[in-house]
Amino acid sequence: MDDFGSPSFWEDKYKKSNYIYEWYMDLNFFFPKIENFVSSESVILNVGCGNSSLCQQLLDKGVKKITNIDVSQEILDKLQSSINEKDSVQFIKMNAKKMQFEDDTFDLIFDKGLIDSILCSKNFKKKVYKYLKEIKRVLKPNGYFFILSHSSPEQRLIYLTDSRLRWEVTTVSIPQKKFNGITRNYFLYILDPGDN
Repeated sequence: MDDFGSPSFWEDKYKKSNYIYEWYMDLNFFFPKIENFVSSESVILNVGCGNSSLCQQLLDKGVKKITNIDVSQEILDKLQSSINEKDSVQFIKMNAKKMQFEDDTFDLIFDKGLIDSILCSKNFKKKVYKYLKEIKRVLKPNGYFFILSHSSPEQRLIYLTDSRLRWEVTTVSIPQKKFNGITRNYFLYILDPGDN
């Protein structure tokens, strides 16, 4: 069985792929739900960026400062070559469970499928707690963490509402048409660190 939480799985996958792939959905499908949080001055972390076009789409929306991290140098190099405005964008090989950023660095953090991958790995409970703790550390106190997931609140809130982390969580269901006319719901989780 594939270990979707393993860096080697993703490095191997991205060596075989030269295309941009949008996990779950394009930014335009869920941007109306978050546009009031995003400004041109927002300092953004795109965590587990993979081969998504999210970075370019945020730049197209007027965001000026984006840091993309992933465990795969292969995909970071490919993604960097596809970005138009490179001056304000960083691409850093880094594990999201052990980031080298200062505390309170980012206004907004985006996760499109990373938590889903972590939850498919060995020792996932320990890993997801460590990941969410790191996110909270690098997120500014008045910032927001956006998670786009294929999994329902019944499957995700158990981790996102861990009492040790004390996130305030808002859930938004986003229907999206998929293959053969079948509509599938995806879920946007908006996490606020609150006053903790």
